[in-house]
Amino acid sequence: ATITGSVTHYFTTTVANVQTIKYDLYNVGMDVVSLKYHGVTYTSTSVINHIVDTVVINLPSPITTTGTLDSVTLSYTGTPPQSSSSRGYKRSTMSSKTNLSTHSSGYFARQWWPCKHTLGDKIDSIDIFVTAPSANRVVGNGLLQTPNPPIISSNKTWWWKSRYPIATYLIAIAVYPYTVYNSPSANVNGTIVPITNYLTSGTNTSTIRAAVDAMKPVLEHFSTLFGDYPFKKEKYGHVAYTFGGGMENQTASYIGTGSLSSKSLLAHELSHQWWGDQVTCNSWGNIWVNEGFARYAEILYSEKFETASAAQSKRSSYKNGSGVNSTTNTVYRYDTEIVTEADHTSKIFVSSMVYNKAAI
Repeated sequence: ATITGSVTHYFTTTVANVQTIKYDLYNVGMDVVSLKYHGVTYTSTSVINHIVDTVVINLPSPITTTGTLDSVTLSYTGTPPQSSSSRGYKRSTMSSKTNLSTHSSGYFARQWWPCKHTLGDKIDSIDIFVTAPSANRVVGNGLLQTPNPPIISSNKTWWWKSRYPIATYLIAIAVYPYTVYNSPSANVNGTIVPITNYLTSGTNTSTIRAAVDAMKPVLEHFSTLFGDYPFKKEKYGHVAYTFGGGMENQTASYIGTGSLSSKSLLAHELSHQWWGDQVTCNSWGNIWVNEGFARYAEILYSEKFETASAAQSKRSSYKNGSGVNSTTNTVYRYDTEIVTEADHTSKIFVSSMVYNKAAI
């Protein structure tokens, strides 16, 4: 599916005489078509140069002073390449209806928008505007500012806003004619946190509603263990999509339609709001910190909400799992640049090391 959009990036210079700014964007299928700077639109290749997944912006004049607040707007268009999984920008079908969703862990944000896919420099706040056919709902990070957007030319424009720092890979959108199901809100030290779920006709079942409802006390329990839910002034929730497991996008975990009934997985993704979203590694080599804590949180969930024997069974399973005691592999990921889909498994998300060994 072809997408057209723009990104306005506000920044403060940390050195003098800044004239070049670089962004990450796939050069297969995607392109920046113009730059707007100080009210002037530029299209020349001398200003915008897109080479090997990097967009180099040569400002018309340098920003001379350190500490200057400035902004650029990049307009872009293209057809994001479709990955074999649901990573990146994915067009798929759920309950016979088209779904568009994003899953940007690793370096897949650059597949669908011009960004900086660094982990060490979080964005301090975001506003997301998505225009889609009016039959759909759009889900984003933070709080919805337009609960009933007007229909304009058969489309609606949805506005989501978050005012918490966020890593690039945790920004996400989903577009689908979702059914909204509100679980009971959590109470985090007096702050009421809504838990909003976006379900399909196939996942809007009593079993799945019970599973997502069960995350209210888990969110409250984790808040006593890890500190208050990090985004308590906004929301939490679950979004059905077509991935095989889950993805801890900030303020709403995206869960595969076949996994929404797994309370252990839901607890795993919820714990990432602390370990991964609030506390974020500065490189993918340390992804074991995120996933090790989340795997351990599954055990904590079982101890509190299931039985001691269930928790012990999980602990034993992870401790004795295949490959955990490897003498040639490590929890640290030494080669983390993703070239192919297989690299997610072979280089970064290695379950025996990054999940299981890191948890125990």
